Amino acid sequence: MTSYHPFRSATAKEQYLKLYDRRAGKWPVVSETRIVDTTYGKTFVRISGPSGAPPLVLLHGFGGNSLQWMPNIVALSENYKTYALEDLAQKGEGSRALMEEYVDESYLALRSFKTKRMVNPTVLTDEELQCIKVPTLYLVGENEKIYSAQKAIQRLRKVAPNIKAEVIPNAGHDLTIVQAAMVNTKVLEFLRQL
Repeated sequence: MTSYHPFRSATAKEQYLKLYDRRAGKWPVVSETRIVDTTYGKTFVRISGPSGAPPLVLLHGFGGNSLQWMPNIVALSENYKTYALEDLAQKGEGSRALMEEYVDESYLALRSFKTKRMVNPTVLTDEELQCIKVPTLYLVGENEKIYSAQKAIQRLRKVAPNIKAEVIPNAGHDLTIVQAAMVNTKVLEFLRQL
């Protein structure tokens, strides 16, 4: 393994980490970072929220990182100990400027990282959905492009009414960024009911 793995080159690593560190400096709440060993390798964790609060794990989407949760972290870490994970051991509200930063970072990430084979998502069967017994909240942007948001909601309500499913208006795959306040409200309302 090279000293710049998983980046394409040492220059790509340097450029990406410089941008990442600049954005990480804008994390809006007090946090600590750790690198933890898991069965899948080292994982970077950005931890925020009050000591002793219930844990809330935040997983980013493909090609993202913990900074993806910036529009949400103030609300989510007020009463929860949040753990924003990354699959890369790095050092270290829905506004147009925030979106532009996220796009710039995502573009640089695509240019910087070696190509990773993504695990193809599978569609759960009706029986598998019905077997989910833990409280589950499913949020989808009305403009989702990967699949029909309305069909997904209809299916969940039909086969797994125990899963709370809602459509977020005026959003797509970017719902946690462009509708951060609404997503925060829905997540926190759901968690309060547990």
